[in-house]
Amino acid sequence: MRFRTAALRAVVIAILGLIVPTTSSLATTWHVPGDAATIRQGINLAAAGDTVLVACGVYLEHDIGLRSGVTVRGATAEPDCVIVDAQNQDRVFECVTRDAVRLERLTITGGSSSGLLVRNSQDITVSECEFRDNFSAIQGGGIYAESSSITVLDCFFTDNSSSHRGGGLAVNSSMVMASGCTFALNSSGYGGGLSLLDSAGEIAWCHFGDNTALTHGGGLVCTRSDVEINYCRFTENQADDGGGLAICDSSPWLQHCTIDANTSSAFGGGLYIYDWNAGTSHPQLVHCSVRGNASHAGGGVFVWYDNTFDAFNTDILDNTATYGPDGSVNGDVYLTCCDVDLAQWSGNATVYLDNSDCEVDAEDMSWSAVKSMYR
Repeated sequence: MRFRTAALRAVVIAILGLIVPTTSSLATTWHVPGDAATIRQGINLAAAGDTVLVACGVYLEHDIGLRSGVTVRGATAEPDCVIVDAQNQDRVFECVTRDAVRLERLTITGGSSSGLLVRNSQDITVSECEFRDNFSAIQGGGIYAESSSITVLDCFFTDNSSSHRGGGLAVNSSMVMASGCTFALNSSGYGGGLSLLDSAGEIAWCHFGDNTALTHGGGLVCTRSDVEINYCRFTENQADDGGGLAICDSSPWLQHCTIDANTSSAFGGGLYIYDWNAGTSHPQLVHCSVRGNASHAGGGVFVWYDNTFDAFNTDILDNTATYGPDGSVNGDVYLTCCDVDLAQWSGNATVYLDNSDCEVDAEDMSWSAVKSMYR
């Protein structure tokens, strides 16, 4: 009998040992200001798997450290419900050496060293947030991500600025996924809306409008970063070079993008393709439209020496410039099944156009057509 009891006890203990409580079963929701007076105090109470739910109001806080596995969420679906204002005292949030962090439904403003800093962190998600009136003396007025993996979903970046790169968002040596975001009225030295440096990932369904760069890439600058840019619109952005986009030492893939009504004072009203190390930029445009852009040279596209680009089923028309209204190219260009007027191109290189055996007509890539694909 003792042997049977001991054996039964051993079996029960073994079974119990297999029943491990999951994180979700132990998750706690901490209410601010119910359980804690401030967002910082609410995060300090939380453990991995917990949620800090923030009631509507204005929270004057800065340098709020995020915790691994913790979600910080506004109480309603409207980000304006919860405003976290650093009052230009420092950054609003920081996420350093953290994992699996989520920020949701917040307005983040008044940061003087970025709205959100993400460094050496993985699986960071920011969704349905607005970054407004933040500044950085270096990179990433709204968000600066370095050596991390970050997903940014359905966010607004407005009136943010930085002195060097990425007025709205700067991504450095990181993996990024940005989808459904709007970048408007941001400014920087490089990449008024978004700067990608030594990074990879995808930018999709984003709108870049009225952003400004003092040098390259009014909407976006892509440097040593081979990313996919899908279903995006770049409109009414401004820069010295590359009013819409600037591509440097990179070979991004652009699909179903509209690049229209951008301006540059020098080269590439719509798209500026260049390099720091000769001949290393080779973007590809598929089902895109480049129209109504303006520049001194290469109103639609400017290709610097020994760089190149390919385009398929893309229209490049109705742009304006003193030299090469639709394109000014110093590196060979390969166009297949494209709607172009080669009389509006100039430069020292060759434009190869092959419109034979095209099975599909150029698509309507107006903004209303693009929106209808996903709205």
